[in-house]
Amino acid sequence: MKNLLLMIFSFGTVTLLSQNIYTPSQGPGYSLQTYFSLRDGATTSIPYADWDIAFDVSPGGSGIFVNESVGISFTEELDEVALYYSSVADFADADTTQMQRIYNQEASWQRGAFNEMANPDNPFDLGWGEYSPVTHTVSGSRVFFLHLRDGSYKKVMIQSLAGGAYTFRYANLDGTQDTSQVVHKSDFTGKTLAYFSFASGQTIDAEPEKWDLLFTRYATPLYDEDLQAFIPYMVAGVLQNTGVEVARAVQVDPATVDYNDYLNAFQDSLNTIGYDWKRFDFQAGWQIPTDLVYFVKTPDGSIWKTQFLDFEGSSTGTSTMEVSYETILTSTEAIHRSVSGLSVYPNPVSQEQINIAFELQSEEGWAELSLINTLGQQLLRRPVDITRGLNVLQLPIEVEAGLYYLNLRIGDELISQLIIVE
Repeated sequence: MKNLLLMIFSFGTVTLLSQNIYTPSQGPGYSLQTYFSLRDGATTSIPYADWDIAFDVSPGGSGIFVNESVGISFTEELDEVALYYSSVADFADADTTQMQRIYNQEASWQRGAFNEMANPDNPFDLGWGEYSPVTHTVSGSRVFFLHLRDGSYKKVMIQSLAGGAYTFRYANLDGTQDTSQVVHKSDFTGKTLAYFSFASGQTIDAEPEKWDLLFTRYATPLYDEDLQAFIPYMVAGVLQNTGVEVARAVQVDPATVDYNDYLNAFQDSLNTIGYDWKRFDFQAGWQIPTDLVYFVKTPDGSIWKTQFLDFEGSSTGTSTMEVSYETILTSTEAIHRSVSGLSVYPNPVSQEQINIAFELQSEEGWAELSLINTLGQQLLRRPVDITRGLNVLQLPIEVEAGLYYLNLRIGDELISQLIIVE
């Protein structure tokens, strides 16, 4: 990782821009799916073949996904996991006649392939089952068929979602190895999905504690000129986590583009970045546009400017990207009414304390200073008295070298400043 730190001093204020080059990799042949954190560039990779289906574990979620990742081999065809639906609702009698393949729509982590057969005219139909407003449970109503990477098939029925637990049943097509499993959401607090492998019969906690972007392979509909129709096509792309929003800035100068011009363009569809930040030229290889930037807003309101610089394809699965912290969004108008001339110094800080100076426009009261690390953990918290006019506050800094967020909270208002500790 390369770090480029630029300090800009103006009228006693300090603005810090941090530019970082990161190279998250999906491995040769796209054998991995890789979770990426914008705060510190941390990556967590797992083999895509470790799981087959995944369950939305958010408090009110009921989405269930199939693993569409498929690696690339130049010597043999690799089997993929495929999900099929049929009209049969009886688990014992279900067979593979008249079945239809279904895919994740990659629009929300609350809706996967198992939800695709939902009747749009019935708000209680969740695709794999029906919700009861009386009991507040979901009862399974459909049988699915799953083609696994070893070539075998399983019939699968999600029997219920009740009390924060999914219960599902699966068996071979002839009814042998009939098995029931339970996935408890409470075992995955703070995570997006819980993953399950039919090979091991185990539920997997695969996600890191904090992640923003997922580098993976998935199916997306692309137009086929020969067939004159949209067909599912496997792509390597980037999906965003729940609560992460992305704004796409096209035909811009990456050095001067301003996030303020895109505050109304943020989208929460999980494939906003997707796959088309690159294209393949048979003569020149992978090509990356030089005038495309993504502004990524994380759940805490931080905005990160992200530009893709390179892609190495299936040989290494590596993407190269430049990430820079822009700002943290708060209730800006309210803050400007009460606070002006905020200055944090010295920054970088190598002394035992840092100073925070600002003009308070409102009446005296109290404030709170806190120091947050890049994992979102609060390391220090201190209440302070403030008065109308100039305030100069001190906060002791006794932490390891690195990047931190210094937060000043006044009532319901929050100002956050990125600082460097040397």
